[in-house]
Amino acid sequence: TQSTWAGAAGVFKEGHPAMIAYSLAKASVHTLARTLAKSSELPSGTSVVTILPEVMDTPENRAAMPNEDFNKWVKTDKVAALLRQWAEGENRPASGSFLQLKTVDSVSYT
Repeated sequence: TQSTWAGAAGVFKEGHPAMIAYSLAKASVHTLARTLAKSSELPSGTSVVTILPEVMDTPENRAAMPNEDFNKWVKTDKVAALLRQWAEGENRPASGSFLQLKTVDSVSYT
């Protein structure tokens, strides 16, 4: 069993003063994932993994930040492929992992 959570790279280490509500919400996700990874209440063999994407390349983000370089944003199809790979048991990270997702020159990686 795998439990994957969507955190945020931009607020993983500290909050962002211009995005207080977002920072609080993602900090809660990060804390929940850490707590679940240590929990003895989950079924045996459960893996808790948190992805930490930088900006996700979505229509909403493009509309909100039209002057940004979209080639630096994490592509949603790459995230979907990664989650599918893990669900199928391939290259699944260790439970408790926080994986930053980055994109350089339109290539996304962990």
